[in-house]
Amino acid sequence: MADHSSQIGKERLLLIVGVALDDLPPAGQTLTFDKLKVLAMVPGQSWKKEDVEREYLKLAGQIGAPVYLLCDGAPELRESAEKLENDGEKTIVLGDLKHRAANVLEKEISRGGRFEAFVSEVGLTRNRVQQTELDQFSPPKLRSKSRFMNLGPLFTWATMVLYHLNNPASEARQGISADRMEQKLGWLREYASDLVLWNQCQEVIDRSLSVINLHGLDAQTSQLVERSLTEHNSNWRHEDCSATRIAEQLLDWIQQSFGKLKPGERAWLSTEILESLFGKFKQIERQHSKGGFTRLIAAIPTLCMQATRETVRKAFSAVNSKATQQWIQESLGKTLTARRNAAYRESRPKKCDHALSAA
Repeated sequence: MADHSSQIGKERLLLIVGVALDDLPPAGQTLTFDKLKVLAMVPGQSWKKEDVEREYLKLAGQIGAPVYLLCDGAPELRESAEKLENDGEKTIVLGDLKHRAANVLEKEISRGGRFEAFVSEVGLTRNRVQQTELDQFSPPKLRSKSRFMNLGPLFTWATMVLYHLNNPASEARQGISADRMEQKLGWLREYASDLVLWNQCQEVIDRSLSVINLHGLDAQTSQLVERSLTEHNSNWRHEDCSATRIAEQLLDWIQQSFGKLKPGERAWLSTEILESLFGKFKQIERQHSKGGFTRLIAAIPTLCMQATRETVRKAFSAVNSKATQQWIQESLGKTLTARRNAAYRESRPKKCDHALSAA
């Protein structure tokens, strides 16, 4: 799996992790961190196709080319694998279902401008209700990046608020006048029918992702997704709606992905665990995540392992402090924090300047 993580500034971290095909979890279990092995961590400010290709080939020269490469739809990650080859067989590139679903969802619900108007009202509502007696109804923050991958909480919020709008006696409304409720949140009534359709779309995506994350990709995957959708709505194939169109596109895409696999093999079709790894890393960074990448990136591989006395002992015997420092220096160079501190130091008055002023 390969993906980029970005923080403040231009720098992005290319992270490549490996999973042995034999280590894929059995059906019904999700992929866990202990099955991942961090293969490469490369900070950089320029990640064009040739830059990623260089890192792919460098890694392949060390451990061999992978059978499968899983990444999102970023061209520089996908197209850079064209030269990867092992024993005359090219690496098979697979896409991430969540990113694919987000693209399909965006095209489907962005038609007509209703969704854009809804999002605009959400932004205004946050300013209207926060720090008021209605702050429990404040909407979740919308991500500017990958927005359509994270719409579930937004739709859940809107559905919750509609419930309380239609139930004046609810406990959450105690102490709030009906006029205030309508003034600040009543606009949501105009989108009640839209939210029914949008929630149906989100249900299709959530059920598809659930199957992928608990089963992986093999000959049974598309059938399991279809079964899950049918359990939720037995008539879904006969309905002319956005949810049905999204379901059909995702099923076709899953089947096309399976067609790339070698006979008898399973693969994975979700990079969620890689995104979770980035999330775990940002937790240990805390406030440092606002200052660009630091030496803490050296800790990322440890997030994939269970720390026991034995594993720690082996790690210390395998990698010494000097080698670690050298890797950090060669990989990171001057960090954003270091460059920022240097800029402040340079702007401070020199001691001789103070002496001249005093004279």
